[in-house]
Amino acid sequence: MGGDRRRIASIQVLRAAAALSVFGLHLWQELAQWSGAPAPKTLVLAAGVDLFFVISGFIMVYVSEGLFAQPGAARQFFANRLVRIVPLYWIISVPLVFHALLRYADLASVDLSPGVLVGSLLFLPYPRPSGDFVPILRVGWTLNYEMFFYALFAGALVLPRWRAIGCVAGAISVAVIIGAFFNTWPEALALEFVFGMGVAVMRREIGQIPRWVCVSALIAGVVGLAIGSSVDPNSAARALCWGIPCTCLVAGATLHRFDLKGPLWALPLLLGDASYALYLFHPFASAPRLIAQRLLGTTDGPWAWWPVSYAAFLIVSAILVAIGVHLAIERPVIRMLRRKPDISPPLRTRALG
Repeated sequence: MGGDRRRIASIQVLRAAAALSVFGLHLWQELAQWSGAPAPKTLVLAAGVDLFFVISGFIMVYVSEGLFAQPGAARQFFANRLVRIVPLYWIISVPLVFHALLRYADLASVDLSPGVLVGSLLFLPYPRPSGDFVPILRVGWTLNYEMFFYALFAGALVLPRWRAIGCVAGAISVAVIIGAFFNTWPEALALEFVFGMGVAVMRREIGQIPRWVCVSALIAGVVGLAIGSSVDPNSAARALCWGIPCTCLVAGATLHRFDLKGPLWALPLLLGDASYALYLFHPFASAPRLIAQRLLGTTDGPWAWWPVSYAAFLIVSAILVAIGVHLAIERPVIRMLRRKPDISPPLRTRALG
């Protein structure tokens, strides 16, 4: 199993589901605001983030098989991660930073500070005046966790595989304990990276398992999320009540090679490739309403008259924009940057998109 570095199609489908889940949560909350009706309990859709974290833990171990204890591995690994994460994030965040600096004389009035703006660009969890560890692009809080995990993983690559994985798992656990003791960052959901690494270890050690076992794991993951739908996403219980079901989903999707071919899978796989773009750009789906309200000074519009139809329009538009950004910007930029010798194979990260 160690030599199998092929793209895992089922992971791409899960990534698409994770991005759509987070988008669905934010859209549903806005839909309730547009229509004036109370939104049903949909906070479990936030588990798309937990699914992303488990996937990330799995993929980092999976694609790094040839890097453990190799000279220059840490530099190569981290350079690949920066190429994958930074360009698209900065394309959005840099204009937001300049907008904040030019528009607000008092950053604190909009819950910002110079430290928050700098931290937003450097993936540093700097607290806002309100105390929240949220960057200027609010969904970017998850990328602070990702970069924290990547830094630990890159540093551990000087070690043999098992010692490296153990050190990363131990470091994350200690950081979470310290964060809980001092009521600060990181929170318990960082443990979900460890869960994902565990799935990658299982894949390497036991190989493929029967299809029915993996299907059962997928069902268990969905049922587990349904049972934990009332969990407070800000509580430490989230890491277990959502993290474990998401681990079942990743295990079910990766411990058996599912044949996801044919036209029915083309869009989910493409959306999996574009899931990072969808995740970063979906908060701007509310832009038409906000612009109209600012220019016309009214809250009336299709979002209030036909909220469900307007939501469907936003979903289709967001998917098309994400795919377009992925094909026209994200993928060409990544290919260009990966031509540099320090970030070329053997580290192959296509499995992560």
